Amino acid sequence: MIDSLFYRSALTPFLAARLQQISEQLAEVCEQQLAANSDSDIQRYVEAQLSLKPLSIFRDNIQHSWVQKPVGLMDDRDTLVFGPRDEVPGVEIRVEIPYAGSVELWHLTSNTHRLSFPMGEPWPSADNPNVGLLCLEYSLPLSNVEQEAKQRFEQDLADIQRHIDAQAQEIEHFHQQLQQQVSAAIKEQRRHLSVVEKIPQLLGVPLKRNELAPDWPDALQPTVVKPLRASAAAEPELLEEQFAHILKIIRLEGMSFERAPTTFQQFGEEALRDIILAHLNGHYEGSATGETFNKSGKTDIHIPIDGRSAFIAECKVWKGRKSVIAAIEQLQQYLTWRDCRAAVVVFNKHVAGFHGVLTEVSQWLVHHSELVALDTTSFDNEWRLTLRSAEDPQRLIHVQLMVFNLYCSE
Repeated sequence: MIDSLFYRSALTPFLAARLQQISEQLAEVCEQQLAANSDSDIQRYVEAQLSLKPLSIFRDNIQHSWVQKPVGLMDDRDTLVFGPRDEVPGVEIRVEIPYAGSVELWHLTSNTHRLSFPMGEPWPSADNPNVGLLCLEYSLPLSNVEQEAKQRFEQDLADIQRHIDAQAQEIEHFHQQLQQQVSAAIKEQRRHLSVVEKIPQLLGVPLKRNELAPDWPDALQPTVVKPLRASAAAEPELLEEQFAHILKIIRLEGMSFERAPTTFQQFGEEALRDIILAHLNGHYEGSATGETFNKSGKTDIHIPIDGRSAFIAECKVWKGRKSVIAAIEQLQQYLTWRDCRAAVVVFNKHVAGFHGVLTEVSQWLVHHSELVALDTTSFDNEWRLTLRSAEDPQRLIHVQLMVFNLYCSE
């Protein structure tokens, strides 16, 4: 709709509100991205979300069209004030001016107040909101076309340019503030997320943490190394907080699969396993291997310490409860007496009702013959199982069962 340009609201508070969004935009940069990218890369990303492209018009590409139609004796602006007048033969001229810049700027006035506000309507491109056409319309009696058409158009064009130039000065100052405040916010974010640079022990033995891996808010604290016994070395242990950290890496990866199911649904168990494995190796250098033989079979994810398993996980595609049964049975066969913690990761790719999958898993678990305890978690798609060892009923195995939904209709 043709309306007054640069009139709807003020530019200054609009720019101030965008500066207030810096913390929100930076909060969307996850810890892994913060760790994997330089300050300059993150700054460019955040600034791109909040910056404004100043308006510019392309005079050499202006086009116009016209139709002959009755018009009031007075022009369209005066009609708004005095009401309709008697109609006479006239012409309606439509001018289209290509422009570039943020479309919202057409409705914002700079702090340099002007009394003249031209009439027009911006039409942003459907493919790119930062380019489009500015449409101006003139309804003139045929008797006045020669005198008024060019005069009114050139006056409007001059007014538009003055508003654009005044906006550009404010926007330039805004971009300087944006650059300074984003830079300061990134430094503050890194300070908040900084953790101990070295983790002397992870699984009870020296293990180097990858410096490029993200530092989670509840990241592992340095583990106290058990002193050597007089007769033998201490057995490696995977503590509960360490187990939780590894599970969190797998959980976040599974959640990323769920957010883009069309991308990951095409992958099978092995490909999905390899993606998770790559992220584990991104956190713990050299600690995770794929298809590693452990005792009597091959496990999907295996973290060894001195030839002994500290963590084992199986990845399965959901094909009914038998998928989970097979995975748990495999774990019980692979685990040695030193192993105490494991995970089963299940991907639903073929069943539309994910709630039904979770219900079936939950109902089956309570009837598992070797189940000692079943604990719910804060996640609807996860359970903590305590099972008896297949080799030694006196030994208990702690298994985290995680089910992710990769189903999407074709």
